[in-house]
Amino acid sequence: MKNEALGMYVRRKTGSGQSVLWIVRSYLPSLLIVFITAILTFALIFVSSMSEALEDTLVNLGSGNITVYSDVDPSLLREGERAFSVETCSAVVAGEAATALVQVKGVDEGYFFSEKRDVLNLQTVENTTTLEGVILSRTLSGELGAGLGGRISLMVWDEDAGRTRPVFCFVEGIYHSGYGEFDSRLVFTSRRLTSSGVNTEIYTDREDELLSLLRNRGYAAAGYKEIYASIYVNIIRSVALLDAIVILVAMLAGFFSLSISSEYVERDRRDIAGIMLLGFSRTDVEAAYRRITINVVAIALAAGMAAGVIFSHVIMPFIANLDSSKYPFLSNYVLSFDVVVPLRTLVLLAAALLFTSIVSLRISLRKMIFSDLRNVL
Repeated sequence: MKNEALGMYVRRKTGSGQSVLWIVRSYLPSLLIVFITAILTFALIFVSSMSEALEDTLVNLGSGNITVYSDVDPSLLREGERAFSVETCSAVVAGEAATALVQVKGVDEGYFFSEKRDVLNLQTVENTTTLEGVILSRTLSGELGAGLGGRISLMVWDEDAGRTRPVFCFVEGIYHSGYGEFDSRLVFTSRRLTSSGVNTEIYTDREDELLSLLRNRGYAAAGYKEIYASIYVNIIRSVALLDAIVILVAMLAGFFSLSISSEYVERDRRDIAGIMLLGFSRTDVEAAYRRITINVVAIALAAGMAAGVIFSHVIMPFIANLDSSKYPFLSNYVLSFDVVVPLRTLVLLAAALLFTSIVSLRISLRKMIFSDLRNVL
């Protein structure tokens, strides 16, 4: 009977059967937790989404999920997996405004499949000339003064002649990965202009399994995490560091539950005195207000996370559409990416905030309630 009455009291104080105005006033003290949780959720989603986009860039701009330093037996690949023969060499490119030393990747038709085009934000025009086509990064295009449909000269090695030769080329594509340090000196063209050893780039969802299979068959192969180990490790460490900082901030935010509880105790001190006169013990009162506060904190936490997710879906497309030419500081960042919600980290965030709230309330709530109660009595 006592437990039922106490449960009814808790439900009543958390809004059951109350007016909308009373509920709004009652939950106002938890707005700070809503705001903090929304900001932390957005930060986690933003960084997780950007890190996923950076990995996609390493795969699609670099050398696929796996690079094999020879041709590959197609029978080793499953349906849906892609393999492309590529050749790479160094060259000098010259435009109207500048010259630059670049890495040239010779590729075949079909190399720029739809997912790759999306990741690289590739824009193309039809090559109606007899010139060989090239695809430049936006950064390099700006340096050379050669936009879509423009002309550049490429000094490439002619293996038959044993010397370099200039090739006049048509700029048929401009790409922008957002990773300026990586794409600023990479040029794509036809394999007809390159003469070097053939590598095979493989795009797959089973990187570890296929890599092991290839090595067991005697192929010299490496995954993108090995080829770009320093970049990949920096991405992982950066995400892990932010996750740790966010969880620490969430733990500190949990102490705001004491402020919420203080507001409720101040509001209900006459009710507290009344239920104690009806036979409820100090332990009962403490347990009731701990439940009331944790319920409110949990609702605020859920509302903050929901707001953070909604805000992420609203703001990220806006960020992707920003013109980096007007905001130069954005030119070295990946801005176009899908929203990735890191569920595991969000669960840790919620657990950290609730854990701190429970601990702080268990330590301080009894003293807070009954010091106020003595003032009433």
